[in-house]
Amino acid sequence: MNIDQIDLLVKKYPNKPWDWSDLSRHISWNTIQENLNKPLNWKKISRRHDLTWDKIQYNPNMPWVLKELSANPNITWDIIQDNPDMPWDYEGISQNPNITPDIIQENLDKPWDWKVMASWPYGIPRTVRKRREKNKKYIYTLLAKDCKLPNVIGILICSYVY
Repeated sequence: MNIDQIDLLVKKYPNKPWDWSDLSRHISWNTIQENLNKPLNWKKISRRHDLTWDKIQYNPNMPWVLKELSANPNITWDIIQDNPDMPWDYEGISQNPNITPDIIQENLDKPWDWKVMASWPYGIPRTVRKRREKNKKYIYTLLAKDCKLPNVIGILICSYVY
């Protein structure tokens, strides 16, 4: 069933006992706006792949879940930098697939979640990914070589992560 079909069912049978938490992932933005009085799951809505920055900007009073919004793949580093007043969540940003090791290296002053980044399935150089499977200290290599951190900091981060 696609979004349009689900929307039609919700509109045709508005008083049925819908699972609004689950529907939050499968209904259109218009249907979400028409049912704000329902128990929508804003964590799921905040992480939706069809959520755009325009929708977020035009609806600032929605109960966005900032960790999920920060991790949303439609939120780019440029959006984050252009909106410093937004209370971004760096655990979420650290999970965002748009964040690369280069961005991190250029912004070491930010409160990155190093533990979350240790499980990145993307953005880690291939050689580092291969080492990860063989050696738990792959993050030390990532930090020490790619980020040019002193060895002591890399060791401390590795001991925290592992």
